[in-house]
Amino acid sequence: MTERPAGVALYNGQTGQLTITTDTASVPGPSYPLSLASRQREGTAAVGSFSDWWFERSGWDASEDGANEGNESEFTLRYRNETGAGAYGTPLTPQGEASSVVAVSTVPTRHQGGGLAPMTVHRLSPTWSSPKALVELVKAEYRDVCCYNDDRVFEVVPTGGSTWTATVGSPQNIRYRVEGRGQIGGREATCLKAADGALIRCAYAAPGSPEEEELKRREQQKQPPKPEGTAPPGELDLGAYTPEQLADLQHRLSEEFVRRLKSGNG
Repeated sequence: MTERPAGVALYNGQTGQLTITTDTASVPGPSYPLSLASRQREGTAAVGSFSDWWFERSGWDASEDGANEGNESEFTLRYRNETGAGAYGTPLTPQGEASSVVAVSTVPTRHQGGGLAPMTVHRLSPTWSSPKALVELVKAEYRDVCCYNDDRVFEVVPTGGSTWTATVGSPQNIRYRVEGRGQIGGREATCLKAADGALIRCAYAAPGSPEEEELKRREQQKQPPKPEGTAPPGELDLGAYTPEQLADLQHRLSEEFVRRLKSGNG
């Protein structure tokens, strides 16, 4: 016997009315059972032979190393470019192996019909470190925001083929998010952002990323404006000077010659 979704129960908090329906198109938010998505993921242990299942040599486990304690799997994520669409995402490690994350499973949060929703396992290339190792990375690179008093890293969630997001704050106040892009040039590329997504700074911005472009724009804004009528060193354009400016320049040059000759530094 295979468990399958039979419908959705909708409770109206104003009227107290309870409605059971099989039409989930108009249901706001996820409508596919979270527990069923978890059971499907756990079922990957039986994709091989009986001996593989018995000796735990096939399938995937949710990454369990303390960083996501209490919330280790089936993160409800929303696609950025698709309204209302989302997926349950879980960082995975092969059974019986180390805790580094090598894959991510996804199950749609909305599904029509009485059948099981498709589950997809996406292999990561390159793989990223275990959530616990990423927590230590966040603490090392952003010591001024993590972790003091009750602040800590709550979870490390996969957000793409090579990206993850760590949430930083206290149980009553989510303050920051650290977004990482996997290993770029042999090191993790991470950026610190406010809870609303505003970029604060990067320990190392991935080349060509939006964060790198934003940091370059900020550096350009910090540069003092160039005085009118001047040019960078080596690019002096005398044709742009007025006669009065040229006369003043010649006068200042003559004074400098005299000063150096008198001081013996000419």
